[in-house]
Amino acid sequence: MGNFPNVQVLLINDGSQDHSGEIALNFSETYEQFNYYEKENGGLSDARNYGLQFVEYDYVAFLDSDDLVDESYFSVLLNYINERPDLIIFDLKIFNKNHQYIVSGLEVPDNLWSVQPNAVNKVYKRALFDHLHFPKGLIYEDVGTTYKLLYYVNHYIYINKPLYL
Repeated sequence: MGNFPNVQVLLINDGSQDHSGEIALNFSETYEQFNYYEKENGGLSDARNYGLQFVEYDYVAFLDSDDLVDESYFSVLLNYINERPDLIIFDLKIFNKNHQYIVSGLEVPDNLWSVQPNAVNKVYKRALFDHLHFPKGLIYEDVGTTYKLLYYVNHYIYINKPLYL
């Protein structure tokens, strides 16, 4: 992370019962760019909304603790952020028991409304969340939230590469 001084990693412990909170706290004590926050369990949406109040930069992305990102994730995305889009969309690589496949982040590259409505394959301008938040307690909360956010997107970039694994 030393090569990316303008990256902040928020680690939100949403009432975890395993040792992941200790691991996250250790990261925050070891690496300057990692910040640890603890809250009562409220679900995925509540954890995302809670973390938004601590974002110090103009862009935000969401990563789930049990997923991975491509090794070029930060370098590729920081390069595109220089173009100041409202939204950056990229592909996902899904791993199942016996195979892997790529899910396109945008089915029709020139049509924003063909976006894959997953929260984790995007980088958002932080200001988009001034208008709305993820609904607490709903399953597939990112589906409805994604399409509502699109209303506020004027400039987007699609990267035809799986950066989220």
